[in-house]
Amino acid sequence: MKSYIYLKNTNFVIGASREGTCALISTYRFNDLEPDQKYEVIKTETIHEFGHVLGIPYNNRKTNVENNIGLHCTNKCVMSQGLCVPDDWIKFTEDRLRSGKPLCDQCVDDLNIYFSRK
Repeated sequence: MKSYIYLKNTNFVIGASREGTCALISTYRFNDLEPDQKYEVIKTETIHEFGHVLGIPYNNRKTNVENNIGLHCTNKCVMSQGLCVPDDWIKFTEDRLRSGKPLCDQCVDDLNIYFSRK
């Protein structure tokens, strides 16, 4: 059974989230990857969607952000928008593994803003 996710005005998405509420991912488009690579790419997508749950990127952020099917970081970061699946997600995963950190400094700052709000 195919497990695609669709949102309004999209032909498909691999994840969807709502700040402070929930996240949903579909791993279906990663099925053809080698098992170890698939595992790491799914981790990257999970971090990305949960980052949106935690308000990353922060909606008042003015630099290194784009609004492309929601707000996304333009830095080398898992919060970037990946439109080419699975290629973009493989690249984000390789960057994450190479750098040893999933979030850029601006997204870490955004995360701190989220947790400091009352």
